Amino acid sequence: MGCPKAQQSPERLSVPGPAPPAAAPAVDIGRRSGLKFARQFVPPLAISLRGPEPPPGLRSAKLEATGRLRSFRPVLSIGAWALCAVVWAAAVAAGFAVLWRYKSTPADQERPPSRWPAESRLTLSPDRPTLLVFAHPHCPCTQATISEMGRLLARIPDRVSTYVLMVEPPGVPAKWADTGLWQRAAALPGVTLWRDEGAREAGRFRAQASGLTVLYDSAGRRLFSGGITASRGHEGDSFGRRRLLALVDGRPADRDDSPVFGCTLGAHGSPPIQTEALRTQ
Repeated sequence: MGCPKAQQSPERLSVPGPAPPAAAPAVDIGRRSGLKFARQFVPPLAISLRGPEPPPGLRSAKLEATGRLRSFRPVLSIGAWALCAVVWAAAVAAGFAVLWRYKSTPADQERPPSRWPAESRLTLSPDRPTLLVFAHPHCPCTQATISEMGRLLARIPDRVSTYVLMVEPPGVPAKWADTGLWQRAAALPGVTLWRDEGAREAGRFRAQASGLTVLYDSAGRRLFSGGITASRGHEGDSFGRRRLLALVDGRPADRDDSPVFGCTLGAHGSPPIQTEALRTQ
């Protein structure tokens, strides 16, 4: 008997079914290819965008210099701020010094005539002293003079005959003197506001600076001349006001003059004042 033949398994019948998707291998291949492309080409591309790499020695020197610069930058900033602060403080101090020098520098003003000028159109009071105040209508410093004049007249009401002369130099336009200073002077009680056209009275009394205050007695003798403010545009107590009050009260004063702090009467676009040479008076 022969060996029994091995039984052959029946052939496996392939049943047709849905084909596997062909896109999966393609996706996997594409992913791997993309990664390989990125590894091969992206770094060189990034390097090419940054520019060529410097040599190792130059790169180390650059890094060392950058480190030093970064470490020095806070010190430089502090020094720059300190320098700016010093310059700013010096500029402010210099500005205040210039301003104080201007405010404390008196105007050029000679003494008015020692006797009342006979050519004057103003009336000398026969029974009380006559007080004259010369003002430039556009002078900001004279605002303080008008304020002090109001305080002074409040202490000596009806004891002096007072004129406030708004000086109009020759050649100025009409209503040139109609300013806020004019209105303030007109509001002072018991004051005669005088429009000095052509600066004639200013020339007769040798007025050169706005704020000049002159006191004459009933006989026409000059008792006082000067300013009644302590500096330009400064209100408050001053040597001039003290001396003027003492002389009006009949008391002796240490001096009969004081510095005048005001604009030149020929300033602010107006022609200079021509004073008459009454040197013998």
